[in-house]
Amino acid sequence: MGTDFNRYTKSYDYNVFVIKCMQAKGYSFPKEGEVDYDACWTKNVGGGGVRDPSVEAASCYKKN
Repeated sequence: MGTDFNRYTKSYDYNVFVIKCMQAKGYSFPKEGEVDYDACWTKNVGGGGVRDPSVEAASCYKKN
């Protein structure tokens, strides 16, 4: 993990870490174009269309 890993600011590294851990446990997080994408990816205000994953929302994960 890089120096940007910070679970309190929900950095990029933290988001990747959580999604990868959940994938290792057999869960998937919605990708662009999937049904739950808009509900699980929040728009980053002032970020030029960048979206942040809601990695701590249990409802965003589906068991594979």
